[in-house]
Amino acid sequence: MDGIALHITLESATGRIVTLARTSDRRLLIDAARAALLEAAQRATEFAEDDPFLGEIQRGEVRRLQKAMELAIPELRVTAGVM
Repeated sequence: MDGIALHITLESATGRIVTLARTSDRRLLIDAARAALLEAAQRATEFAEDDPFLGEIQRGEVRRLQKAMELAIPELRVTAGVM
């Protein structure tokens, strides 16, 4: 997919978000996507410890996020799923 990029942003105390840098490096995009999916899966596990119902909802969100990322970054399809 053309036009996909990784942005490094800074959020000010007032909530304004400023982009500090942008890169389209595929290796960095893949690594960042994997990290984001792993963090989302970890959050889902934490939710499930407190509330199994909310945990299942979060796991569904992780699956949805993974599908969207795989569409945007096809290289993610060759790796094992997070959830």
